Amino acid sequence: MHVPMAKVRIVGHRRRLDQILETLHGWSGVHLIDVSHDSGVRLPPLAVDDEQLHEIEELRYLRARLDALLRLLPSAPAVAPAEALEVARLRTE
Repeated sequence: MHVPMAKVRIVGHRRRLDQILETLHGWSGVHLIDVSHDSGVRLPPLAVDDEQLHEIEELRYLRARLDALLRLLPSAPAVAPAEALEVARLRTE
């Protein structure tokens, strides 16, 4: 059976590229082509307005503060597998 294909462009963070490619490759209905070395393919730069830039900066600041606060907390004790299963059971109820 032939299914029509559609060209899509996926934009995301480079640090998650391998994870995303593995996920897409796992879907048997997706055909991936590496165009990173194709000089004929040009991706336009992403435009970010002042409001988006402010939001990005605010989120980065909040993440840095949260990371610093989390480092102040003591390490959580290891959870026994039986306790983890109990939580999973409770979530289904």
